[in-house]
Amino acid sequence: MWKVTVLVLVACALAACEGPPGPAGPTGLQGSAGDPGPAGVLGLAGEPTGELRVKRLVLVDNGGKERAALEIDGDRLRLALCDEAGQPRAVLAVNEAGPGLVLFDEKGELRTLLGVNEAGQNLSLFDEAGVLRAGLAVNKEGGPALLLYDEKGDSRAALIVVKEVGPGLVLTDEDGKARAGLAVDKEGGPGLVLYDENGGIVKSLP
Repeated sequence: MWKVTVLVLVACALAACEGPPGPAGPTGLQGSAGDPGPAGVLGLAGEPTGELRVKRLVLVDNGGKERAALEIDGDRLRLALCDEAGQPRAVLAVNEAGPGLVLFDEKGELRTLLGVNEAGQNLSLFDEAGVLRAGLAVNKEGGPALLLYDEKGDSRAALIVVKEVGPGLVLTDEDGKARAGLAVDKEGGPGLVLYDENGGIVKSLP
């Protein structure tokens, strides 16, 4: 039973490592070519209505530099926050796919991405070169996964829990092939399977 558990977990781990989530759309502060950002309408005939209607709202500092922008473009609502140099550092967006939060470092490199969509929710962490290095996800069935990537962005390790199967750890080589799988089945039985470069089992314990 445990060997079947390991094989199932390996398949699930490799599937989870494919197609890491990316940023939720563009993050620039400028409006689109067809949307110059009109000032909107405030009241009628000079009478206040208690609301401000705009498509784009920009906050500037004492030097006139944009520091924050709230805008809507089609189905996307976005709030962007900038540092003193005018570099976007945080973007919160909501579109048809779901909400997302993107964080950048002082060089403009993507460092953190938090998102929720129909597949579940995920947290992605990137290094200084903008390469994905770690991901934490929970799928719509409630199964959690911790994914680790090397400096090339290739998946190398996955710690997952699969419903009706159990927890497992899968280690892969530079080609993305599983080389070791450790699991505990739902009866509590532990197992370890080692694979060769072609995916064949070379050793299994117990």
